[in-house]
Formats: sequence, structure tokens, C-alpha cells
Amino acid sequence: MKKRWIVWGAVGLAAVAVAALLLIPGSGVAPGSAFPASKDISNAELTDLVARGARLVDVRTAVEFAGGHIDGAENVPIDDLPATVATWDKAKPVVVYCQVGSRSLNASQYLRAQGFAKVYNLAAGIERWDGKVVQGSSSSVAGKAPATALPTMYDFASDT
Repeated sequence: MKKRWIVWGAVGLAAVAVAALLLIPGSGVAPGSAFPASKDISNAELTDLVARGARLVDVRTAVEFAGGHIDGAENVPIDDLPATVATWDKAKPVVVYCQVGSRSLNASQYLRAQGFAKVYNLAAGIERWDGKVVQGSSSSVAGKAPATALPTMYDFASDT
């Protein structure tokens, strides 16, 4: 009778161990392997994901983007995201970022809700980015007018 309980106890522990291994997410992914599940990422993880083909999207305004953005990023302001992502491949990984991580968190949640399988948010935003920052709007989305950091003044007064 004791042997039966010992065998069942061992089987139970083995089942718990297997379940725990399946439910606990991995701490990382080796370079060249499949993309990890959607999550907030660090600077190093962003660099790795982009090197492996993830789309890099800056969700700040065109003026903020022109003021400085991560090299290789495309500018899709968060307000333009619904219209723009309609043409994107939902299976391709997407990394989003903004100034401090708030807008990009909203963008990543929106993308997941739209069925994008692999979405990554640069949690601390470009404010804490330690890599190359490019000035200008040359990497913006095609069809967008280039933004300048200078204000525009219109004069509607007439002396007639």
C-alpha cells in the first residue's frame, strides 16, 4: 500500500513540474530563434528584434520624430495607427516606442487587439534609449509631408 502512494506521489510531482515548465515564460530567446511573446522590452532587446527583422515604429508626432528618432524607425503617429496598420502583415513582429513609453503602450495594446501576433513596446521610450538617434524626417511614412520643428504663422487680416 505504501509503494502505491509513493508511486502516485512521484507521478503527481512530475505532472506539476511539467505544468510549471509549460506555464512559466522563458527569460529570453537565443539569437536566431523564434520571436518571444509580446512584451515590454529593453534597449538591448529592441536592437536584437530589429536585427532579426522586426518593424520599428515611432508613434510620436511628426515634429517629435523629426527632432530625433531611433535609426531605422518609421513614423506612424498614434492617431494615424488605425488607418496605417490595415496594410501591415499581422504575422510580422512590430516594435513600438514613443518618448517615455505611455503612447507606445497604448499602441502595442491596440495592435494586439487587432490581431498582431508579436508586438513589443520599448518600455522606457526614446528618453532612455542609449543607441543612435537620427535627426530629421527622412524615415517617415511615405506620403507624409516632411515635418519641421519651426512653427507656421498664418496671417488672415486684410486691409480692404
